[in-house]
Amino acid sequence: MKALKSLNICYKKNLNDEFSNHVSSFTNNLFEYEHHDELIELINTNEIHFVITKYNFELLKKIRVLNNQIQIIAILDELNHTHLLEGLELQYVTFIQNLDCINDFIDAMRDCVKNVDSKKSNVINLGNSFIYDDYNKYLIKDDNAISLTKKELSFLDFLIKNRDCSLS
Repeated sequence: MKALKSLNICYKKNLNDEFSNHVSSFTNNLFEYEHHDELIELINTNEIHFVITKYNFELLKKIRVLNNQIQIIAILDELNHTHLLEGLELQYVTFIQNLDCINDFIDAMRDCVKNVDSKKSNVINLGNSFIYDDYNKYLIKDDNAISLTKKELSFLDFLIKNRDCSLS
C-alpha cells in the first residue's frame, strides 16, 4: 500500500487498536478525531483524502457537502438495503461490517486508492435503471438491491473494466 504514503487519512479515535497500528504502518499522514465537530474542522483545515468512521448518515452528508471527493470507509454492524441506497447517494463510500478483518479493510483501501488516482466514481450507471456500486459490489435497479453470485459479480466486474473494448 505504498500509494497511501502521500495521502491524508482521518479516522475516529478508539476504533480498534490493531487497526490503528496497521494504518499507521502505511502512512505518516494520520489525523485522529474524537467528535464530529473535530472531523469537520480537520476537513476544513487540511486536505483529507480518506475518512474512516462509524456509520452516521448525517455526518457523511456533511462530509460530502464539504468535499465531494473524499473517500469514506464507513464501519457498521450490519449492512442493509438502506445503507446501500444512502451510499449511492453520497458516492465514494465503502462499507465495512467488521473492522477486525484487516484483509477486508485493505481491500477497501485499495479500491479507494484506485479511485483517488483515476478520479472516477464508484457508482456506475449501467442504463435501464441499473446502477452498480463498484466499492460495495452491489447491483441496484429501481432502488432495489439485486444479489449476485460470486461468478456473476466477477463477470460484471470484467465487463465494466473492459467496457471500452470489444470482447469475445
